[in-house]
Amino acid sequence: MVGIEDMDASKVTVRPNPAHDVLRVDGLDPAVGEVLLVDASGRTVFQATHSGAGTVGIPVAELANGAYNMLVRDAAGAVVVRRPVVVQH
Repeated sequence: MVGIEDMDASKVTVRPNPAHDVLRVDGLDPAVGEVLLVDASGRTVFQATHSGAGTVGIPVAELANGAYNMLVRDAAGAVVVRRPVVVQH
């Protein structure tokens, strides 16, 4: 099994960006613990435990327009990927 320390963060893609309905996070390693979306004030607006699939969908249709950060954390809670995203309706 590949450890999270071996995860190639450059393979993680977030699209579409800007997003208006669903934001797709692809290329996730099976060892990832969770995926989060955090607003500009640092409030977590989406959090999902990763099931081991390579893709996670983040619903953004109900979120306010603006800048967010998509974070991927390992099982220990360390951020291993950070991507800026924009929600625009």
